[in-house]
Amino acid sequence: MQRSLHDVTGGMLGERCKSCGEQSTQLQSDLDFQMYDDQWRFSTIPSPNAWCIGGHCTHWVTQALSNNSADPVIILDPWSNKWSATYGQ
Repeated sequence: MQRSLHDVTGGMLGERCKSCGEQSTQLQSDLDFQMYDDQWRFSTIPSPNAWCIGGHCTHWVTQALSNNSADPVIILDPWSNKWSATYGQ
C-alpha cells in the first residue's frame, strides 16, 4: 500500500519500497543461484488469492517446484513474510 500511494501521488505520500512483485522477483533470482540436493525451479506467479485482469494482479509470490515428486510445491511470500508447502500435486 505504501508503494501504491507513493506511485499514485508522485512521491508525495507513502514510501518508495519494493512492491510484492519486485520482492518475489528478487527472491526468485537469489534462490536460482543456490545449490540444492534436487533440481528446483523458481517462478514469480500471481498469488493463489490474487485478482488479475490482463496480466495485472493484486499480489505476486514466488513458487518453488522440484523435480523430485516427494518434495512439496512451496509458495514463498516475501511481502507478507509467509510461506506454505503443499504435498502430492
